[in-house]
Amino acid sequence: MYYDDLVMNFKNEGQETLYIIIDPPVWEFDLAPGEALQFRIVDYHRSAAGNNIMDIRYSSPDCINIDILYPLELRVFYRGEDIKIWSASR
Repeated sequence: MYYDDLVMNFKNEGQETLYIIIDPPVWEFDLAPGEALQFRIVDYHRSAAGNNIMDIRYSSPDCINIDILYPLELRVFYRGEDIKIWSASR
């Protein structure tokens, strides 16, 4: 259910392209100025993953890396598409 998901919204408010890299698996999304991306971990609140599920960091001024530490279902809403990027049942 959607209310069990952990949702993070990213919007590029800068003047340059912002890159968001999600690993594993390695997916790279490029956000032009003004563009947004919604990242969702499905059923996070009902999972037994615990608290330390991801590491988020800037690897450079225009790149955000998100490393996922547990095999949870991951989806992004990007440029009008709902994309399933990872699932333990994949």
